[in-house]
Amino acid sequence: MPTDCVDNLPEFTQCLAIISAAIESVDTECTVILGDFNAHPRSLFGKELADYCGEQSLCYLDVERLDKDTYEIRLILVRSLSSCHPL
Repeated sequence: MPTDCVDNLPEFTQCLAIISAAIESVDTECTVILGDFNAHPRSLFGKELADYCGEQSLCYLDVERLDKDTYEIRLILVRSLSSCHPL
């Protein structure tokens, strides 16, 4: 993943598009995506990722489950056809 700076935003959004294509290419009820996306919630990429999750109906579990001041953010996105379930 690119590092969090304005110059890398097009590359970051392209990575998100690749993830969307991968999710859409499989016929499953639930998809879980794990990784380090260089996207702390208060950063440029973090805001972009939060918007992406909202647009794609993904649960951004790191933001929902971890303390807002943590620096141990890893990306956990979940898409379920019925709803987001706690892991």
